Amino acid sequence: MSGVRLESVTVGLDWRAAFANAYVRVSGFSTTIVRLRPDPESGLEGIGEAAPSMLGRESARTVAADYASLSGSGLLRDVRADDPETWAPVLRALSGRPAALAGVETALLDLSAKEAGLPLWRWWGLSGTGPTRTFFTIPMVGGAELEHWIGLGTELGATRLKVKVGNPGAEPRSAAADRLRRTRAGFPQAPIRVDANAAWELEDAADFAGELLRWEVGSLEEPLAEGASVQDFADLRALTGLPVFADEFCTSPRALARAADRYDGVVLKTQNWGGLGRTRRAIETARRNGLAVCLGCNAETSVSIGASAQLASLADDLDLDSALLIHEDPFMASGIEGTEILPGSAPGIGAREAGAPR
Repeated sequence: MSGVRLESVTVGLDWRAAFANAYVRVSGFSTTIVRLRPDPESGLEGIGEAAPSMLGRESARTVAADYASLSGSGLLRDVRADDPETWAPVLRALSGRPAALAGVETALLDLSAKEAGLPLWRWWGLSGTGPTRTFFTIPMVGGAELEHWIGLGTELGATRLKVKVGNPGAEPRSAAADRLRRTRAGFPQAPIRVDANAAWELEDAADFAGELLRWEVGSLEEPLAEGASVQDFADLRALTGLPVFADEFCTSPRALARAADRYDGVVLKTQNWGGLGRTRRAIETARRNGLAVCLGCNAETSVSIGASAQLASLADDLDLDSALLIHEDPFMASGIEGTEILPGSAPGIGAREAGAPR
């Protein structure tokens, strides 16, 4: 059967409490849900999500424009869900817009696996095992807001924590140190990763190194600002003794090939790489370059988290907690329960509207 019809809707969602990192403080976000339907009588649909990075060039508005253009182009008339070769013109039309591309590619993969009656991981010949516990994020907040997030992590059974920090221009060192102290008090045995979102200069890292040691931080995520040299990263390791993971500056094959000179691992987000297929290839490249792999996320619902979970068996770590941080996520995904993330056994990516029958 040829041809699919695309429908998309942008939804506004609230975080459970204020969320902040080194650059922004927000109470909510917008994301776009995309559905592809081959035949209204079949009852099947593929679902995906376009959730642009807050630091990128895409937005809910650009995604809507891209999808309107795609719908009017006629390219969808020749798509067959069971023939990935027919997808190529559609995916090429969205080249350079990774979140929009991720949404459509995910919906195509979801539809194809559903037609085969298989979960996507099995349709792809992958394993349904892998790391199961996601990092839980503690935003760059303090006071009662911080207590809220620590309490939520406790309620959800978090066993791995990621703590957001800023540079001295964004917050006093004492505020970041207090956030670490209170997080460690709430989770005495949990591994902690510190994420500076590329806000630190090397001097900031040196100034904070004692706190990293004191509160037994286990790893760093994208700590240094853009332009940091290979020597800067070598000095950072000498100061902290901690493995360093790339994120913001590693969203292309070229950047990934250079990452091994600076980083020990990389956080790969399907929304920033243009979908599951490109992320899977990025994982293979990271492995060839000796990098550890953590699957990460932007501000995403369970649709995109359920999609990313299909690749869990290929990763060393998971940082797929964004759906847990949403006040009333409108979706749910098979295999995901609290901070436990598994790809699940439902056909496709396993995502469905909250409250819908399994």
